[in-house]
Amino acid sequence: MREEDVHPTHFTISSVLNACGSLSLFRLGRQVHSLVLKQGLVSHVFVLSSLIDMYSKSGSTDDARSVFDQTIERNSVLWTSMISGSAYNGRAIEGLELFGHVVENGCLPDHICFTAVFTACNHAGLLNKAVEYFDGMRRSDEIDKMPFNPNCVMLSSLLSCCRAHGAVDMGRKVACHLFQLQPNNAAA
Repeated sequence: MREEDVHPTHFTISSVLNACGSLSLFRLGRQVHSLVLKQGLVSHVFVLSSLIDMYSKSGSTDDARSVFDQTIERNSVLWTSMISGSAYNGRAIEGLELFGHVVENGCLPDHICFTAVFTACNHAGLLNKAVEYFDGMRRSDEIDKMPFNPNCVMLSSLLSCCRAHGAVDMGRKVACHLFQLQPNNAAA
């Protein structure tokens, strides 16, 4: 594309960044980041989310956080990307602290954000915190406004955390929810 003087769109850039992150091509990802800056694509949420994801998957959480911190308008996609990136790199506590800011900043967390939170709890071995988030999610007045119920990924993460900590009673409840959602799911 570059040789033929075809200018990439924000969709193209996001795809290339996702490929760089998946393949841990940190150096190439940095070059694409430079292109993002040169072309003025720093206002596109999917480009920013892809940058955060690429840096996180390449093990450079500080660079991911730098992109996040420089973002003027943050939405649930960017918050979730940073929470996931933190958990992915062993900074689950930092990710959970970020989640605390999600609601403070007026963002309504969606099912993907909660999945990232449960994954962070699982990585950090924070069963009680995961249960607290799960109960809070169910009891919250905001839950009625949320367009989702707990999904299989969320429940599987919570179940894994229960297994790791020997929380049999809670694990049994979570497994029952999983059975209801997917009766043939071997995870439950």
